[in-house]
Amino acid sequence: MRRQLSNTIAAYFLHHLRAELEKPAALTQLITSEGASFQKLTEDMISQLTEEFPAAGETKPGHNLFKVWWQSLPVSIPYEQTTFKNYNQGFWNRLLDLKMGTESSRRALLIRFRRIVDLSRERGRDLTYEFIYSGESRMNECLRRVVTEQNLGDEAWGIVLEQHDALNRATYSFFDNALKESLKRTDDILHKILPAKIAVELKNGGSVKPVRVASASIMFADIVGFTQIAEALSPEELATELDRCFSHFDAIMDQNHLEKIKTIGDSYMCAGGILEENQTHAVDAVLCGLRIQEFMRKYKKSREMRALSSWRLRIGIHTGSVAAGVIGLNRYNFDVWGDTVNIASRAEASGEPGRVNITSSTKDLVSGFFAVEHRGKVAAKNKGEIDMYFATGILPELSVGGRGKVPNRKFHKFYRTL
Repeated sequence: MRRQLSNTIAAYFLHHLRAELEKPAALTQLITSEGASFQKLTEDMISQLTEEFPAAGETKPGHNLFKVWWQSLPVSIPYEQTTFKNYNQGFWNRLLDLKMGTESSRRALLIRFRRIVDLSRERGRDLTYEFIYSGESRMNECLRRVVTEQNLGDEAWGIVLEQHDALNRATYSFFDNALKESLKRTDDILHKILPAKIAVELKNGGSVKPVRVASASIMFADIVGFTQIAEALSPEELATELDRCFSHFDAIMDQNHLEKIKTIGDSYMCAGGILEENQTHAVDAVLCGLRIQEFMRKYKKSREMRALSSWRLRIGIHTGSVAAGVIGLNRYNFDVWGDTVNIASRAEASGEPGRVNITSSTKDLVSGFFAVEHRGKVAAKNKGEIDMYFATGILPELSVGGRGKVPNRKFHKFYRTL
């Protein structure tokens, strides 16, 4: 029965995969995290499926299983305008488990489920209990329809239901762990946004005194022509695109040991050396800026492939002393003040789209790591003329393949000496 059931459901899956290939080129030609286009991954999966389930072509699906499932979910994007790479990969493990019914196949399915959930969390997507649990329950109902349409009987339905119960248990386990993590974060949250000393002072006394940080690097990033962009997009589209960009900035910033200070409209501000004094903050900030600009180049290409307006970014960095502290009563905000912040803002405004503009104080701390291009004296609002430089990339001898983009072992060894 497992063989008949899995071949039948494989036929419905095959029908869906072929429909994936008929979707707009803007979707099928997108390069995935695996480094191949979605079309190539789908074609490979079709080949794999027909090899593993040769009888799949013998069953004629009565409907598109995935389209019916997608339309039953609380989503606004039509089936024809989205793709299902991660869920396709998960469904492949589901088919193998239906076919084999072994401890190994079940373990592989649950591992894949966890990867899908973790990947969504890493990308900052809000996976609510309703969506995950409801999504699995509705897929189960769609599979019940397949079993009924094809007259597979109670034994086949029992196999599907047993798998569904296992996924449900995994779902409950996920949210139980998520709740425990959330409760633990409640006590730790101040330490994630504030220095430990300030967090303790805030908890004990309800307020904190500002502190002076002798050396920190402040980075501002700003979208060029944002007013015109905002006029061309709906509020929902604008918020979605800003969230997508800023979420990637957050991830890059975290990887480079910086702290997000705030966002104001299309302006993004972060800093290094604030919460924990160190000697690497200038290098961290420049590397972060270069990586953000690299992301924006890829993001621009992706939008142009879909005939959408492209976004460009200016980045400015300055290093110096700042004051840092907590403001607000109902909602605490960690912020920084001082002339260093003002000059960093001017460095951003005086920069050029797609480039990382730094001042001489930052350049002096990073010139052993990065190639810099002297711009000369540049007029900065209310600051007169300031020596500025473009950081153009990592020095060839400190980068993988000499391409100036990814730090190599020599870079990291040098970095650890700071």
